[in-house]
This record gives sequence, C-alpha cells and structure tokens, in this order.
Amino acid sequence: MATKKKTAVKKPAPKKVTPVVRKSNDQRMVVDFSDESKALIEKLIDALKKPTIQSSDAVVHEQAAPEEKSDNKISLTQIRETINEKAGQGKTAAIVKLLDGYGAQSASTLSEDNYSAFFTDLKEL
Repeated sequence: MATKKKTAVKKPAPKKVTPVVRKSNDQRMVVDFSDESKALIEKLIDALKKPTIQSSDAVVHEQAAPEEKSDNKISLTQIRETINEKAGQGKTAAIVKLLDGYGAQSASTLSEDNYSAFFTDLKEL
C-alpha cells in the first residue's frame, strides 16, 4: 500500500492596501486609493466641514479668525497684552481694582463698549 504524502497548503499573504503612485502626462503625481481609503477620506472631509460650536447669530468654527487691529478700535488681544505687561511690573492689584471699576472680573468679561476707556486707564497705571 502506497502512502500519500501530505503537502502543506500555502495561505496567500494578506493584501497590503497601499496607494499606487503614477505620473500622468503633465508630470503631476496621481495616487490611486482603495475604495475603503476613499470612503475614509470622504468621512474626514465631511467631519472637518461640520461646525463645532453654534452661537445664536452665526456658526462659529473651532479655530477663530485672528482679531483685527484697527487704528481706532482696541481689541481684547491688545488689552490682554497690556495687562500681562503691567502685571509683570507688579501692578496686579491695581489691574484687579481697575477691572472691578468697569464691572468685570477679568479681561474676557469686560464689555466691548468699555475697551477703549479701560485700555486708556490701563496704560496710565
């Protein structure tokens, strides 16, 4: 009786999902992604387009635009920078007293209507 030899069955290696890069005629790089990668990229793009915080007047995205500095209008950033400068000079108690005089506990609770007057008083400390 002849015995059969068992041969090992090789399992195929798992497929690697790697983008295929090729050059087109106009020398730009073209990348072909798998369908799964394309779906993931679309989900990421959609998630980034969605607003994260809503106010009553407008939709605000997480990254706010930098405050513009105009010649005649004082920004909160300018006030904060000056507060930090004066606090570094040891005038923290005077700053707190000045804020209290404008009905605020911090620069962020200061009314925008008072920015200019507060800034002028702050500079005089």
